[in-house]
Amino acid sequence: MADSIVLDDVSLKSVMQDGNYRRRFLDVATKAIDTSRSDVTDLMEIPDGDPVIASISSLLAKAKRAAIQSETSQRLALVVPMWREVRRLRPSDETNPHGENCAVDKLLALDWLFSGTKTDWHVFFVDDDCPEGSGDVASELIAAAGFEGRATVLKLQQGYPYSSGPLSRLTTLEQSNKGGAVVLGCLAAVAEGFDIIGYTDCDNSIHAAQLGLLLPILESSPVAIGNRWASSPYSWFHPSREAFLDRLRILFHIQRLLAVTTVFPDVVSPFKLFHREPLRLMLDDMDRFDFCFDFDLAGSATKRSFEARCEGVILFDSHLETAWNHHGHGRIWYQKLNGMVSSARKFGLRHNLAAADLVDRYVRSADDVSRIMEAGPPAAILKADLPDLGKSEVFSMAETEFHLSMVLG
Repeated sequence: MADSIVLDDVSLKSVMQDGNYRRRFLDVATKAIDTSRSDVTDLMEIPDGDPVIASISSLLAKAKRAAIQSETSQRLALVVPMWREVRRLRPSDETNPHGENCAVDKLLALDWLFSGTKTDWHVFFVDDDCPEGSGDVASELIAAAGFEGRATVLKLQQGYPYSSGPLSRLTTLEQSNKGGAVVLGCLAAVAEGFDIIGYTDCDNSIHAAQLGLLLPILESSPVAIGNRWASSPYSWFHPSREAFLDRLRILFHIQRLLAVTTVFPDVVSPFKLFHREPLRLMLDDMDRFDFCFDFDLAGSATKRSFEARCEGVILFDSHLETAWNHHGHGRIWYQKLNGMVSSARKFGLRHNLAAADLVDRYVRSADDVSRIMEAGPPAAILKADLPDLGKSEVFSMAETEFHLSMVLG
């Protein structure tokens, strides 16, 4: 998608929430396949010049072609964790303005993608001990849409405490922030013998039919990742995120100073596929179930010398109901930074030892992170270009330590 395209809140609402608008993605993609069109410029003629529909549909057409061309009879399972998702699960209306109908949307997308192919598919929706009952709402909507045979709803809390496997290391249900639900769904898919297993977020941020883009990678690699940062096609984040950007700059700097190196090109991408046996081995290594669980998977894959390759995907920011609003930046960044250090040490990953020591000494709680944010970044960090954060010539390790010591004492 061209960088010049700017989405306002009205057009974003259509992209994320309008069922009729989203159906046009699949309709235009189908026409593109039927007419052998694939270039975004060509597709602009079909959706009346709508560049968003043309951009997404061009990728979905490519994904569908890949699914059709796959000669392997295989079973694919997609895991979708849910926590406080009752509003996004339901359709949008006057009483539910943030609704996305996201569970049914995923099922419709996969039904379109794999229809007429050799890939059988199933979705595991997993309630991550949601206080609002996301699992029950998902069950209701799936049944109403007639997809009971294609979806299973699991609840992390129903099996707790777990006596074996990686979830036996889950000491409390509160310890899980998405990771426990992902692990439970993946374990269920492994147990049922699915050949390919993946996971994605519950919302509509990444169109599920883009999974087809990852299938060719799995012909030669055990891990396929949808890369949100690829120069093409595009990822779009809501401008409201920028309200926190300046306060987060020092945290981005510390994260990049850590320089944790894994085989995953986009470690925390919420769009991944795995072959069953490599994933089973990676799951066995996991003991983190919070917002840094992806680094445990990436660390295990790196330790085992599993190759991971990526393909660019389009992402649109589902910002209104993001979990960040409930958990807060302090808690999430505390988990991220400490989780990165933990995984680096556990799996012997290359990383900056001095930066890890800084995290040990100064990032000891979510409250510490909140205090770092409230203090604001030093001038050198504030004026630096975002791509330059993490470079010692912008702000050295010694300067970073001095700043943290002044803020935290």
